[in-house]
Amino acid sequence: MKDNYLSVDRIRASSSGGSREKKQQFESDRGRVLFSSPLRRLQSKAQVFSLESNASVRSRLTHSMEVAHIGRYISHQLKAVAIENNDTTFAQQCDEIEPLVETACLLHDIGNPPFGHLGEKAIQKWFVKNSNRLYKKSTGNEIDTESPQYRDFEGFDGNPQGARISLTLQGYPGKKGFNLTYAQLGV
Repeated sequence: MKDNYLSVDRIRASSSGGSREKKQQFESDRGRVLFSSPLRRLQSKAQVFSLESNASVRSRLTHSMEVAHIGRYISHQLKAVAIENNDTTFAQQCDEIEPLVETACLLHDIGNPPFGHLGEKAIQKWFVKNSNRLYKKSTGNEIDTESPQYRDFEGFDGNPQGARISLTLQGYPGKKGFNLTYAQLGV
């Protein structure tokens, strides 16, 4: 693993001034996501309906927390194997990337609608059926079905929406996005 893949640089300067160790910077990324409104909103989004009579509806937040736990566990297991094989460099890298893996797992559903791909299809179908009528009612004009904005909704996908939330929508006015490290963004 090359060191440049673990860059702690950010789009905007961090308030910590870069005085933290690499793992602490990645822990900061996790905190930025963990304490965010977009992650907490996953509590209101259904993941699946269980067919068991004693189970409740699972939320995307519960699912994301479980996925984050598994990602963290895999990082620990890789570190253990590296230690068994006396590969201290790889063991250290596994330790450093643990919060990166966990944060990626927390982010994996952040832009997805309730019910995953079925929810995406419902948004696409509703938009195609209703957008022109609503746009015409509010503006008096026909909607441009060739515009990039129309195409975005016509083919709505939760993954690009998650990137949009992480990079532009979340954050303070004028300071958009989580301002994650380049390593977290995969830059």
